[in-house]
Amino acid sequence: MHLLRIRPIAITAVLVWSVLGAKTGSAGIGTGGEPEETRFSWHPSLTASVLADDNVLLTDSDEVSDVGVRAFPRVELGLHSRSLHMGADLGLDLRGYRKDESPDDVFLRFGGFAELGLLPGLTVRVSDAYAPTPVDLGKPLDHTSNLVQTNRAALSLRHWSEIPNDRELTLALQLTRHTSEGFSTDVGNGVIDDNFHADFWEYSAMGEFHSPVTENMSGFLRAHTRWRSFDESNASNFADLSVLVGISTQWWESVDFDFAVGIGRLAFEDHGQMRFIGEANARYRVSDGTTLRLALYQRNTADIVGNEFAESTGRFDVERRFGERWSASLALFITRLNDDAWSSGSNLFGGLEATARHQLTRRGQLELKYRHWENAGGYSSDDFRQNQITLGFTYRR
Repeated sequence: MHLLRIRPIAITAVLVWSVLGAKTGSAGIGTGGEPEETRFSWHPSLTASVLADDNVLLTDSDEVSDVGVRAFPRVELGLHSRSLHMGADLGLDLRGYRKDESPDDVFLRFGGFAELGLLPGLTVRVSDAYAPTPVDLGKPLDHTSNLVQTNRAALSLRHWSEIPNDRELTLALQLTRHTSEGFSTDVGNGVIDDNFHADFWEYSAMGEFHSPVTENMSGFLRAHTRWRSFDESNASNFADLSVLVGISTQWWESVDFDFAVGIGRLAFEDHGQMRFIGEANARYRVSDGTTLRLALYQRNTADIVGNEFAESTGRFDVERRFGERWSASLALFITRLNDDAWSSGSNLFGGLEATARHQLTRRGQLELKYRHWENAGGYSSDDFRQNQITLGFTYRR
């Protein structure tokens, strides 16, 4: 078995064993020395779906239409006490199509975490996630041909403190190790690596300060930095710096609004520039069960290979409930990725997603979804158009 598969399974097994072992006892010792009760939970679930796809290879020519099935059996485990929180998430992601040229695959989704309160406001968290990760930004993030199996292990330390006059300060440090199975990708200047591994170390620090402005409005200042160092490609190493200042407010009882502006920079060894970044989110809830959401983002981002992008995204969602069992939603989005480095320049893509859901029982849900995706960037070889219809059933105990 591949080392990448052995490590997350071992880590997750330790967490699962700890959770199940702790279940045999009903109490632990709190930070003050007094006994504290523990709560154990487990939730098995199954999602199964059949889909029709008119472009399973995501190409602009020789499009292949196919019918496929997906199954996602899963179990979530949890153990919670006042000072300790642990959990594990174990599942398989099975994907198959009828035609041989279609992208069949089996992904593993194993994860676990343990979070311990060391002192009031101070927590340490260890986590490990073995799951598929999208490779190319601009393609559907859940499409089989755009996914690679990865493992992400992280150790983080977080401190929260309350300051006089209802102010809050959060500080966090995190160390991350990311590894992947080999995949084919363009690593720069038209060079294709057929067995590239997105293996890197990442170090990050964050600080966030919140302060009330009025009765219904609060302001915040957020600063974040990280450094990513790749094993195989030193040219992809970068430092990410950003500072944002914003407000969060509630207008009346039905409108929430967040707005933030700032500056950010992805600094690589041979290039990098300071950019304006910002975000705005608005939510409007109507008494008849309708919710409207509008989101706008301008930010720096990088894919798992280390390519740099300036991302501009607009998204609109509307959701409506019909009684207790029916709901429908519509989402529209458009994104522009601008690459100032060696690659293809700007990439423009967008789409819509319409979904209808019916709650069959307390634990069973039926979902019908239609998605249209269109990519039309400056690099014509990655242009494509895709329509997909999915009928799925989810059961969760």
